[in-house]
Formats: sequence, structure tokens, C-alpha cells
Amino acid sequence: FKQYLQIIILIDRELNKQIKGELSKLRQTIAKKEEEQLSLKAELEKMKKETSKLRQNAKSIDGWTVRLTSKGYYNLCKSFNGKVESIYIGKVLDKQKAMQKISEKMSKLRQYDLTND
Repeated sequence: FKQYLQIIILIDRELNKQIKGELSKLRQTIAKKEEEQLSLKAELEKMKKETSKLRQNAKSIDGWTVRLTSKGYYNLCKSFNGKVESIYIGKVLDKQKAMQKISEKMSKLRQYDLTND
């Protein structure tokens, strides 16, 4: 055993150097990933605030209630004489597009009212 002791000690030292090198690399990687995670969390919070601002600003357009479906699509809803009418807007809530679709829907509803009178 004594004849192998020097070799074992050298191998142990070499392995310890390699392990310490790998450990420092892993610690650096962990630190980078933690920084990345913090920046992503900050970005996520920023996006959540922007989204909530958009939702608060656009709860109603020209008297029509804005609804966001569970799949992420926007609809406008309004009740006329107990009947709910809805307008599909799309994935992005564009106020100009919504106003255009509202005017189209209102003209159709007026035509329908005129033909039924």
C-alpha cells in the first residue's frame, strides 16, 4: 500500500483541483442564471403592470364593455332591450378597429330595427 500512497495523493490533489475548477464554473453559471432570473422577473412585473394599465384604461369603449376571453381574445358586449350583442375584436385591443366595428354593428342594428318596425 505504501508504494501506491504517493500516486494516490497525487491523483487526489489532481481530482480536487478539477473538482474545484468545475465547482467555480458551476457557481459562475449559477450566478449568471440568478441575474438572468432577476431581470426576467423584473421584466415580467413590468409587463403585468402594462397589461393591467391597458385593461383598466379599456374597460369600456363607446359604451361597449371590453371583455378578454380565457384564450386571450377581446370582445365588446352591450345589452339592447334585454338582448346582449357582442363584437369580436381579436388578439390585440385596437381602439380604432373597435370603433369601426362598433359603427358597423350599430348600422346593422339600426337597419334591423327599421325593417322590424
